[in-house]
Amino acid sequence: MAAPLTVCEAHSHTFSLPAGATHLASSSAFKNQAFRYGRNAYAVQSHPEVTIEEFRRWQDESSTRYGRPGTQTREEQQILMYRHDAAQAAWFYGFMKRLFGREGDIWHGDVFPFTPRPSSRAPKGDPESGNGAIEAATY
Repeated sequence: MAAPLTVCEAHSHTFSLPAGATHLASSSAFKNQAFRYGRNAYAVQSHPEVTIEEFRRWQDESSTRYGRPGTQTREEQQILMYRHDAAQAAWFYGFMKRLFGREGDIWHGDVFPFTPRPSSRAPKGDPESGNGAIEAATY
């Protein structure tokens, strides 16, 4: 990848790589964001599958932890999501296509047929929209 990919993450955990794994991604907050084990087993610590609409629901949950170290404000998250959503979606669907041979929506129980992300995108930088803890991860 030519430049870091900025993706949604909503976690405060980390992990160590298993023996024999290939490190694939890191971020400023977490050394290990993704790895591959063997030819086609992948672990990803971020949420590239999340759409803007899904992350809005996450932001509205009572378990959202604004004010904790490393957590952006809701407004910061929204701006970052609109800035990076298209690239995140393109990476995710390209990854799924390379992994499974075609695009699919594995997060909603439909691994193989193509399910497009919602096309309702707000104008760039629209602070009235939402997403989650957004961070640049080098994939």
